[in-house]
Amino acid sequence: MLLLNKNIGGTLLLLCFLISCGFKPLSEANLNNSNIVGMGKFDLFFPTDEISFTIKEELLKDLGFPAQPIYKILVDNDLTSIKGLITKENEITRYNLVLKTTFKLISLKKNKQIFKKVIISQTAYSASKNVTGFATKTAQDSAKERLAKDIAKKITMELLMLSTEL
Repeated sequence: MLLLNKNIGGTLLLLCFLISCGFKPLSEANLNNSNIVGMGKFDLFFPTDEISFTIKEELLKDLGFPAQPIYKILVDNDLTSIKGLITKENEITRYNLVLKTTFKLISLKKNKQIFKKVIISQTAYSASKNVTGFATKTAQDSAKERLAKDIAKKITMELLMLSTEL
């Protein structure tokens, strides 16, 4: 019982500290004075593959359709598949996917790159031993979609952190 009281007390102390220091989560667009989320200030890249299409789709959801763009977002993706788990029969049953994305922010007024960052995301999927491979293909596609959505969220967070400079 004493341990429970210490945990509650510690949680309340941490909560009071966070409130007193002015902490506001970046993901809550209505809490910060940023006007980049949903405002259509970003012209997005032309997707070249399935992953970049999903990234663009997620960025459009977060940032809005480019009505009057001031900036252009460019991404360059590099997907690597690493064999993870190999059985005694020498069959690969797990693959690790690593998506390395170079994110560039271009000012359309100055026609100049103002920000560049490499963002990395990783996930894994299990391979099926069946003859058709449908389950494996579905798992692989789902893993790629997870990677793309994670990269898009990380790009949005970078833009929110940069919003005071934009």
